[in-house]
Formats: sequence, C-alpha cells, structure tokens
Amino acid sequence: MLAVARYLVDVPCRTAPVTIVLFDGEESGLLGSRAYAPTKTAANIRAVHTIDQVAWDQDNDLRFELELPTTALEAEYRAAAQVVGALLTTTTTQGTDHEAFRERGFDAIGLTEEYVGGDTSPYRHTPQDTAATVDIPYLVLAAKLTAQVLISEVE
Repeated sequence: MLAVARYLVDVPCRTAPVTIVLFDGEESGLLGSRAYAPTKTAANIRAVHTIDQVAWDQDNDLRFELELPTTALEAEYRAAAQVVGALLTTTTTQGTDHEAFRERGFDAIGLTEEYVGGDTSPYRHTPQDTAATVDIPYLVLAAKLTAQVLISEVE
C-alpha cells in the first residue's frame, strides 16, 4: 500500500482524493472493514479496491485474480494490466474486506494472487509466512497494477 501511495504522489493534479486504509481482523469476520464501511457513504466514494495476498507467483505467469469485479472496475484493471504487463482472471470470491463495502452499496473489487487458481502461497497462515517467501517482483507488479488503476480514476 505504501508503494501505491508513492506512485500516487507523482500524479500532479488529482481530480479526487485517495484514502488508503489498512484493516485488521479480516480472518476474524472482516472486523476492521465492517467497522469502517459504515463511516463512509457510497455516493461519495468512486470505488473501493482491496488487496489481499499478492506476493506468491510460483508459476511466474504474472496472473492476478479480480474478486467480484463490477463491469467498470474489471475494465479499469484490464486496461491497467495491459500497461504494466499483468494477466487477470475473475472470481466470485467473497469473505474478504471488499465484501463489507459491497454490502453497503459501494463499487468494490478485490485483488489477489491466484487463490482460486491454485497458485497461492502454501505458507499462508503459518509461521513460515515470512518476508523470505515473498515474490518481490510480483508484489511490485501488484503495486504498479493497483496504482495504474487508481491513477486512471483520479487523473
């Protein structure tokens, strides 16, 4: 998220503000996002982008999953993927932070490594889930992809 924020700093004139929020308690029932979402109004938010688990790409195909995208958000990510060199698939994955916003009428999307596609970290939720198992180039690509989408939304 900090890398995405750094990319956004270079956008000279934004037409809309960007808020970056980090949530806790996702695995315990989306506690953070469920507490935060009611404090916002869907009419005042362009879109909610959640990013969860984007640091494993064992087959090096540079593919990400878009969780429950709206048609417009999927189009934005596909255009951005062309620019940064990523591949995308869509899923109907729920149970992650974007769900707390979608339930309240927000346009929301989740970005993740290939959790449904099976190319996901075998170390997830284990003591071996450390910085040593992070695929740094893939993580950087996730940041570039997300930043490209956000830049297109606020330029």
